[in-house]
Amino acid sequence: MTPRRPAPPGYRVVAAVVLACRRLLRWRIDVQGHERLPEGGAVVTWNHVGHLDVVVTAIPLYERSPRWIRFLALRDLWARPLLGRVLRLVGCIPVDRDSDSGRAAALADAVAALRAGDLVMVAPEGRISDSRELLPFRAGAARMARAAGVPLVPTASWGSHRVSTTGRRPSLASAWRLPVTVRVGEPLHVAPDDDPVAATEELRRRTQQLLEEARRDHG
Repeated sequence: MTPRRPAPPGYRVVAAVVLACRRLLRWRIDVQGHERLPEGGAVVTWNHVGHLDVVVTAIPLYERSPRWIRFLALRDLWARPLLGRVLRLVGCIPVDRDSDSGRAAALADAVAALRAGDLVMVAPEGRISDSRELLPFRAGAARMARAAGVPLVPTASWGSHRVSTTGRRPSLASAWRLPVTVRVGEPLHVAPDDDPVAATEELRRRTQQLLEEARRDHG
């Protein structure tokens, strides 16, 4: 197992700003299961219900163990001046879904990060779910985990969509004392001869269970 490596300076600066905003806005993040994260690399998946769900999922993971958490993001986002600069600072991995070579490059970069001991966060749904229910999962996360020889760790969150999601204007009022529930599941190991599609179905089943638990506990 490759030991985890510390995050680079630019990442730590952005993380400090995000944590300061969390304290300023008094976000109440109820997380359970974060002790299940391995010491080395792992693919962490999350359900996509809003624009902040990846942030509220990553915050408690980083607070428990300050390490480099890499994110996959669409290459189109790099064209936005401010956002693109932030994505470069934190070492996001660009994904060009319209190109076979672009998808292959993203997979190679993610596998290299995983083998170096980083966490790589992936949204298997690929886009925000308008219904807030799970969409079909893509198999990319399972393929990354299989290629790098690391586990898949499913997570589910509930609550951040009240601030910003598709189909409605962002609500700054909802950001004050925002309650969020995050649940982290047991790692799923994908062997070299396992079918990534079958592993993805199991990943989705576990994510559905975590989402139901998060909703129930959220109240």
